[in-house]
Amino acid sequence: MKRVNVAVVGAAGWIGGLHSDCWVRAKSLSSDAEIHLHTAVDINEEAVRKVAARYGYAHWSIDYNEVIDNPEVDLVDICCDNNLHKEIAVKAANKGKLILCEKPMATNYPDAKEMADAVRDNNIQARVGFMFRKYPSVAFIRQLIDRGDIGELRQFKVFFEQDSVADPGLPYNWRFCKKTAGGGSIVGLGSHIIDISRYFMGEFDEVCAELTTFINERPMRDDKSKMGRVDVDDMSMVLVKFKNGGTGALFTSLVTHGKKHHMEFQLAGSKATVIFNSERMNEVQIYEAEGSPDKRGFKTIFIGELHPYGELFSQKAGMGIGTKEGFTLQMVDYLKDAVNGTVNGATFDDGLKNVLCIEKIQESAERGNWVKVEA
Repeated sequence: MKRVNVAVVGAAGWIGGLHSDCWVRAKSLSSDAEIHLHTAVDINEEAVRKVAARYGYAHWSIDYNEVIDNPEVDLVDICCDNNLHKEIAVKAANKGKLILCEKPMATNYPDAKEMADAVRDNNIQARVGFMFRKYPSVAFIRQLIDRGDIGELRQFKVFFEQDSVADPGLPYNWRFCKKTAGGGSIVGLGSHIIDISRYFMGEFDEVCAELTTFINERPMRDDKSKMGRVDVDDMSMVLVKFKNGGTGALFTSLVTHGKKHHMEFQLAGSKATVIFNSERMNEVQIYEAEGSPDKRGFKTIFIGELHPYGELFSQKAGMGIGTKEGFTLQMVDYLKDAVNGTVNGATFDDGLKNVLCIEKIQESAERGNWVKVEA
């Protein structure tokens, strides 16, 4: 097997810690690469030392340039603030590194294009962190589409809701600033459901959107008597016309009380309707318009050993896996692609189109009308 030395930038953050854990899990599932956690990188020295010790990194650093310049490092996993993605990714691509970049790929289309151009010019395999594609249940739905079991794809409706910032007393941070985050719920949550929409339905043609900010200011972390202005959305609703002739409706929220990490969609076709709920991620509901009408109804399929990635887990249908397996499978597939020259994941071109969709949604919300999704 090919040895791959991994460095995670932003390792002391929440998503960096999650990636670190999933790289450890990926070691036992990867048959194409021998994974080694080489360096944990974060500006918080005390925190990154603890992360390095917890997950067994060989080294730690507070400067991402050290891993980009280090010939021992093969893969740079970018888990830091959104506005830092471009600089790190372009430098890594120019050094010939493999790159896994958390979503969104960039905070704006020009930066995303520079990143996509850099990996293309350097002939780099690079991926964007859209892990929902790797849920076995979602991969199974993609199989149903490819087999023609759903028929002509007509409509896709999807919700992604949380209450993570519903408390108006939550201190101001970089995620509440468009310059550093690129947007609010339409970026943090919307980027995922835009990707899933494209994964199933194909490219966006036009969008019409409403973005809303209900909590317009938040207390500053160091001085709560001062308030920081929030200039990103905390709720969104988007109508979509797809190039395949189908339609869509996308909803996001970061302030819906009681919703923790709830992504749910309905895909309607000429032969069947499929429903998925991320809180029941090992199930798919399907209604097939065939057979005797008096026996028709939604049936629940328990995802297991007969479905995508089933051979990797020693579990029967009904036992189930968790969200981290989606991240882990993304890493395993990426390394398989890197070794074998295949493509099975969200590329930087997918990330570029995703950022374009976000910008056109924001433009539509500002203009109050339909906007064509084109560069």
